[in-house]
Amino acid sequence: MGAFTGRYRFEYYTEEGSTRFAAIFYGNNADMVGPIRSGRFIDGNLVRGYKAVFAFGSAYVAEMNRYRNSEYANRLVVEGPSTPLKRFEPNGAITW
Repeated sequence: MGAFTGRYRFEYYTEEGSTRFAAIFYGNNADMVGPIRSGRFIDGNLVRGYKAVFAFGSAYVAEMNRYRNSEYANRLVVEGPSTPLKRFEPNGAITW
């Protein structure tokens, strides 16, 4: 599942005029969602507003601290060796 299959899709500006997409998925039956990216300032507002679980790859240290000290800290899923996230590389390899 990609961002364009999410129930709600948001496009927002990031640094230097580039854009990012965020998607909100409802339910708990997705085999795969993604791609996941690093967290940005707006993501905290989406997580809070939709009472969502937030899966992301990493974040700038100030953002990560804000996420970890938030009321939704228990709904963060950060990519790493101890999480259920798998990364599919362009060559077809799966990394954990």
